[in-house]
Amino acid sequence: MSPDPLRNINPKKFYSLKNNRDRIKFLLQYAILAPSTHNSQPWLFKIHDSYCEIFKDESKYLIEADSKGRNLYISLGCCVENIIVAAKYFEVFKEIIIEPITHLKNKTLVVTIRFKNLSKVNNKNVIYQELFDAISRRATNRGLFKNIKIPASIIYNINKIKHSKDLNNHIIVDKKNIIDIAEITKNAIGELYSKKRFREELSSWIYPDYKNRKEGISTKSLRIPFFLSIFFSQILKLFNISNSISYLNYKSIASLSSICIISSSKDSETIWLEVGRFAQRILLHTTTVNIDTYISVAAIDVNFYANKIKKILHTDKTPHFLIGLGYGYFPKVFSNRHSLETKILNQKI
Repeated sequence: MSPDPLRNINPKKFYSLKNNRDRIKFLLQYAILAPSTHNSQPWLFKIHDSYCEIFKDESKYLIEADSKGRNLYISLGCCVENIIVAAKYFEVFKEIIIEPITHLKNKTLVVTIRFKNLSKVNNKNVIYQELFDAISRRATNRGLFKNIKIPASIIYNINKIKHSKDLNNHIIVDKKNIIDIAEITKNAIGELYSKKRFREELSSWIYPDYKNRKEGISTKSLRIPFFLSIFFSQILKLFNISNSISYLNYKSIASLSSICIISSSKDSETIWLEVGRFAQRILLHTTTVNIDTYISVAAIDVNFYANKIKKILHTDKTPHFLIGLGYGYFPKVFSNRHSLETKILNQKI
């Protein structure tokens, strides 16, 4: 169990809640555990009697790291998938509605999730038991990975995970291709980190672990020694340390046992949202079989390097998300989260 109280949710409490809104609010405790770019948590919720609206928080838009907004929508998709898995586990999921873009006081309505039978005591759907349990255990594992192959049966099952006909799941196990992707990522990171504005933006999201911020990336999760962590954000902001950062990322990716890349021939906000849902389903599945995951999108976010990834995949489809798979040397570090209360919109909005 994680020491984080936000992750230690007792599922039995769901059935003691008599109010529909309280039950929806209970499900949203799982939503906020989704991964997001820089751990920015760009979601906001509005709870109604039988449905929940999910908004994009425009204040979390990352101009330098995510100029198109793709990773923000992927983050929202991960959040949505957590809600759906939890709702299906409790057998209260009815439907998801992808909303037309609606702006509301610096917030954008993205998705509505409708529920059913909220007032009833339903049996749990054991088909979703493992995925549901994995929501609170999932975390990104940074650092080096052990030289251990993932069993072919697990790779086969990951490859079988489907979401929609618009998305493709490429599983890479060939070590040469993995090292080539590591090299491409190293070069992409070198280019990104050499830009002062990128470093300034990123540095504002990185903090030493003792500060215990509720969003952003802790230096502990980056495996940075304590003394260096005190100054790391300022060092990153003021100096071009792209060579060191890109080399460390190269070593991490090159040590992976496998890489999963999600691609599509389409490119839109709706597709990015679905990529996020698909990615989260894969992340939850790998968690159920104790596979550690490493997320890196630098090579995908720069078109020149994304085209090199396409050549490795032998596809003309656009890569949208990269998940590294393996067995990490170090324990997972769970990212901090804002409380759910801070993410719920006033009903008057």
